[in-house]
Amino acid sequence: MATDLTAQAIEGYEAAADAKCPYLWSSPAAMAWHAGQWLKATGRSAPRIVRTSRGYGLRVNDMLVRWRDDDSIEQVS
Repeated sequence: MATDLTAQAIEGYEAAADAKCPYLWSSPAAMAWHAGQWLKATGRSAPRIVRTSRGYGLRVNDMLVRWRDDDSIEQVS
């Protein structure tokens, strides 16, 4: 079952661009927080539904993204 991480992604989306992630760097919550930052930085809409996927993947709104580190998030589909 996928974990709902929408709240953490919204936190990241609403945080200042230079804010530090409050979650353990390797946790799903940190991935979601950084995904929220990525959404805002790339001009995408705010996170509506964020859930875990396989490995370092997240389902964010209607797309699959992979998290590699703080500065490397890519849309897969």
